Amino acid sequence: MVIGTVLAIWAFGWWGIGLACLGLGALYLIRSLLEKVWRTQEDVAKENYKSAMELYYRKVHDYDAHMDEIERKGKSNDS
Repeated sequence: MVIGTVLAIWAFGWWGIGLACLGLGALYLIRSLLEKVWRTQEDVAKENYKSAMELYYRKVHDYDAHMDEIERKGKSNDS
């Protein structure tokens, strides 16, 4: 990418900066499209891990809320 940028600036002068930016933008667009279409096993594993951790933390939060409610009821019965 650096060599392409340097060559574009060398060949086209100030217009080369614009061409280099357009080229880098095109490369970024192609890369982002390929990432959406072409998913690896690692990407799938990361998504599965993330969803499992979200479920885990949701269950922990529910459990904590349940335990807080039990403590609250226990304290109100002690009074």
